Amino acid sequence: MACATAATRSRPPASVWPRPCVASPMSWRPEMARTPKLDTLLAEATAEAREALAPVAPDAHVGGHLGVSADAERLVTHRFEALVPGYRGWEWYVSLARPSRGKEATVCESGIVPGPDALLAPPWVPWSDRMEPEELAAAKAASESVHGAPPEAESAETPAEPAESPASATHPTEVSDPAAPEGEDELEEHHAASGTGSDRDEDSEDDDEPRNVRGQRRRRRRKR
Repeated sequence: MACATAATRSRPPASVWPRPCVASPMSWRPEMARTPKLDTLLAEATAEAREALAPVAPDAHVGGHLGVSADAERLVTHRFEALVPGYRGWEWYVSLARPSRGKEATVCESGIVPGPDALLAPPWVPWSDRMEPEELAAAKAASESVHGAPPEAESAETPAEPAESPASATHPTEVSDPAAPEGEDELEEHHAASGTGSDRDEDSEDDDEPRNVRGQRRRRRRKR
């Protein structure tokens, strides 16, 4: 009896074992992509999708219905053939959606996109990559003949200017002029010998005096 009881206690109950858990959004395991289910109500709204293209394209540029695909839950895209000149292989598209319990389709987006066999412009290539080496050489030669050859870089450096002496750098404007005082002395001696300098000074003083006084002063000078 005791042995049976011990064996029963050593066996863990069934509820203790871990149960399989649901995959967490933060799990490292990639979730399997589910293909959205095509909504029947939106898939049948072909006429509504064609009417949605009226503001952007005339009826003559909208061809037959090419198909419909499900983008998400209650969201589909209708495709129509584009008959626009110069847009061979392009397709008109109209996206329709509806709420969870709604019965009317709502236009989300419309436009034109290239199809699998659409006529597209070639990829852009830089001009330098499109030109051949011969064309580059010819273009360079023509540019040099018109504008002249580029000037060669000067290899020799410009010699440095000699340094100024301390005296000239300190007082560049102070230059002695020994001839100036000698010239002034000679001019004063000439005026003193001839008396022209004093007479001119006296004449300039006489101009400010009356005529009678001026005449008396001149007579005195003549007597001298």
